[in-house]
Amino acid sequence: MKSVRPHIFLLSIVMAMYACSAPTAVPTETAQATAVVNTVAPTDTPIAATPTSTVTATALPTATASAAAPTASSSGTGACVNAAEFVADVSIPDGSVLAPEIAFVKTWRVKNTGTCTWDNRYSLVFTDGTLLTPYDRLALPFVTAPGQTIDLSLDMTAPIYPGAYESHWKFQSPNGSRFGVGKKDSPLWLKLVIASPAVTTISGFVYQDLNGNFKYDFDDQLMANREVWLQQGNCGLGGARLASAKSDNSGRYLLAGNFNGAYCLNLQRPDGSSYTLNVIVTKGQAFTAADMQDAIPNAVVSGNVWNDSPQPDGIQQVGEPNLAGVTVLLQLGPCASLPSPNSPVPIAVTTDAQGKFSFGSLYGSTYCVSVPTGDANNSAILGSGAWTAPPYGSLQITVQTGGQTSVSFGWQYK
Repeated sequence: MKSVRPHIFLLSIVMAMYACSAPTAVPTETAQATAVVNTVAPTDTPIAATPTSTVTATALPTATASAAAPTASSSGTGACVNAAEFVADVSIPDGSVLAPEIAFVKTWRVKNTGTCTWDNRYSLVFTDGTLLTPYDRLALPFVTAPGQTIDLSLDMTAPIYPGAYESHWKFQSPNGSRFGVGKKDSPLWLKLVIASPAVTTISGFVYQDLNGNFKYDFDDQLMANREVWLQQGNCGLGGARLASAKSDNSGRYLLAGNFNGAYCLNLQRPDGSSYTLNVIVTKGQAFTAADMQDAIPNAVVSGNVWNDSPQPDGIQQVGEPNLAGVTVLLQLGPCASLPSPNSPVPIAVTTDAQGKFSFGSLYGSTYCVSVPTGDANNSAILGSGAWTAPPYGSLQITVQTGGQTSVSFGWQYK
């Protein structure tokens, strides 16, 4: 039997050599498509930027940097500007006195004076003072375009302890920046006083009812330095006068004391009339709806000065001309031969080219209208002569609110 071992050994060597020279499989790097999304950060511009999706083919393992999309900024060209202007305290004006722990609604009226449109991405945020709400921010409830106004209301609760309190709020834009109102970037603020439960307060505005609806509106004229006094019992009963206060520069007055029951508020107006209001309060109450209506100066006194000749009868005839450049005086109160040191200073006007004069924006009241002959200007025009109407060149008149009264002066030259 032949031996086969040498052949087997030779075959093993050949196979081993073949294995050493055969190609080896190497893992191949596969290019992958990777999506890179660059999202533009929110800005003050009301129109949201469109996200840009950039697809970059990257051969791994080598990384390729992709350029990020530019982000608009408030200082960039074409970006809008946030700005606001305070218009009015719709409710709870500065200095309001409230009882402890009562719920109330504070409303500011604000105008968008910038170029950005405010939407619900904008909010009103608490910045300083005392937080009187259960939350510290309020998303704006309405879209407000540039030039429009918005009323912003917060549900608040008065503090427990008596004293003065302030709560400051500002706007916050979608990018987190904050801005206030006016050129000084001031916050919207609430300033109130919490009264002691034992003290009753009565407050309100003194106003001119320009639109004639018998209630205070924000387009009415507020009046300072007007005295309001409180009388015991209902109006017309002649009760004792208990307290008084004058309206401040904001037109608001405040009466405080141990009041409990029925009272009469009285405003003595410049035209001599009075405005009264019945109120009923309880001990410790803060009564804030006692607005008082002042008189409106809408009366007019007008007339002319004429040359009452050649027929000096106190009646202007055809052909009797008016006199231009004559000084006419109007003084509050009755005419007196000798004015007292306390007499009001008269108002002076000069007759126009047609010899006519007019005093407007007057309160209904009693006045004295006169033409002073001793005046240097009048002496040069009138010379020597005498008045034919009215006698002595003066006339006492009573003007009604909203009324118009005519006065004519006839002068006879000598």
